[in-house]
Amino acid sequence: MKPDEAAERAMKALRSEDPRQARVELEELIAQNPEKIDLRHSLAVVLLKMGEAKAAHIICSDAIRMCYEKRDDTAATILTPLYLVDAEACEELYMLSEAEKSYSLILEQEPEHPYARQRYAYLLLANGRIKEAVSELQTYLEYGLDEPESIQAHEKLIETIKLYQNQDIHPKEFLHAHREAYVEAFDQIANKFGPQGWSFEAPIGRVGEDGTYELMVPKGSPRYATSRADAYNPENGQQARIGDGAEGGPLYVALADFEFLAQMPFVDNWPGKTFSVSVSSMCAWNHMPIHIRMVNTASIEVLDSYIGDWYQEGFYGAFGDRQQIGMFHSIYGMEQVDENTILFYVDLGRSRLDSITDLINRLENLHNEHPIDSVLFGRGLL
Repeated sequence: MKPDEAAERAMKALRSEDPRQARVELEELIAQNPEKIDLRHSLAVVLLKMGEAKAAHIICSDAIRMCYEKRDDTAATILTPLYLVDAEACEELYMLSEAEKSYSLILEQEPEHPYARQRYAYLLLANGRIKEAVSELQTYLEYGLDEPESIQAHEKLIETIKLYQNQDIHPKEFLHAHREAYVEAFDQIANKFGPQGWSFEAPIGRVGEDGTYELMVPKGSPRYATSRADAYNPENGQQARIGDGAEGGPLYVALADFEFLAQMPFVDNWPGKTFSVSVSSMCAWNHMPIHIRMVNTASIEVLDSYIGDWYQEGFYGAFGDRQQIGMFHSIYGMEQVDENTILFYVDLGRSRLDSITDLINRLENLHNEHPIDSVLFGRGLL
């Protein structure tokens, strides 16, 4: 196949609205043109769009190796785009040091690169390294090589960060804001449809052979991962989810005067804790990521029992009120992202804010015998 023809087909694949078909097309092109590194870059971009960060990282690693082997002008040109895609894939995989390395390698060779500098600053913000992030953003502004609108936006971002720090805002305010927004949205639906016979926060289960109601646990989930339906419409027998944000995603909200901090994970430290506890500006109450890193791998199993006890108490209303509202709805997506760190998600329902402080207190007790390195509530990187 002629090089121009391969490039044309690759561009057509990238513009395709069907990423699966684009993947098939690009994999076929790579098989026919194994020496073309740019095709591997295009495939990695498509894989990221498909949510396959691990596969994208593997493709990028292979292509980067090829660049260093070839050492020609074409390889040198595609190296930076490959590092950018690889860094994004590593962020998706919670591989902080690898992502940071990719950005650093770009900036060593191209210190003025605006997008790499931006992304590196965002990574630092997501990791709670606010001072370093502001320094990177100021360097980005000093080069001034981006579009005027982007430069102005980042000037405003720095102003917002400094205002946040000067007002000495506690990061738990992010949790409070997200909880209030979710509960308000939930209450509106409950008040509207409750009188029509809808039920809310009912446990999901089935009637067993002996006639008793058995709570269901999704296959492959921990034994304690029982769940509740946000809402149930008896007329059509359908469950409904409440409180999602734009396009069905998590409901993210901003603190007043700090709207820029709601556009990306901005992680700040919760002071006065025995180990590092941080909160992200993006901590959707009904889709709360919780990251916990232990000092020792062997402590992961013990940690699971603490999480299970906390979740089950919340599931049965320990952080609710007399009207039997405010129960946890679900716990899901649990994975061990590295040998010492687990990540899971919780739909906290209309539970009170002290559901979070209660978990922290339990972890502080665990810390006495099984040391904890750090905990993060919301989107971000440990």
